[in-house]
Amino acid sequence: MTILLRRLTSKVALRAAIAMTPAAVAGDVKIIDVRGTLPTREGVRYSTRSEGQVTGIVWHHTAGSKEQPLRNIADYHVRVRKWPGIGYHFAIDQEGKVFQMQAVTTVSYHAYMNNTPNVGVVLVGNYEEERPSPAMKAAAKALERYLRARYPIRHVYLHSEMKATLCPGKHAKAMLRDGR
Repeated sequence: MTILLRRLTSKVALRAAIAMTPAAVAGDVKIIDVRGTLPTREGVRYSTRSEGQVTGIVWHHTAGSKEQPLRNIADYHVRVRKWPGIGYHFAIDQEGKVFQMQAVTTVSYHAYMNNTPNVGVVLVGNYEEERPSPAMKAAAKALERYLRARYPIRHVYLHSEMKATLCPGKHAKAMLRDGR
């Protein structure tokens, strides 16, 4: 019982330490926290959920330029779609940088009718036309391992498995399904 309590206590302390750092290093993934720096819609907020309700990951791509700034994506979600903020929780760029844009407990809009249990991860670029870089592939695998270790993830989806769309693109689909 003492060993179990020590494990639980250290796991809670680890979660708290990771949550409080602006650039958290979790295993082999460095997460750059940009929450609070992207455009949001004034007076409107996303709903929230408990960490235990996070049971899935949905993979997306921006279908735009691989140099597309996260600010532009957030601005589009806020101004055009009229969402409270950016719809994704995490983004991965071609250099393999991982950005956290929403708290995992935020129920953001990224997979219509499937947002409550799922975390949205977007690959910046158009992966119907181009291939993800090796750094992006490594970061995607590391982020998925991190999320599986921290939350009760039971399902990993491609956006196209939830609706009729090419998202996350044929090249990202091949990368994300590689080794599964």
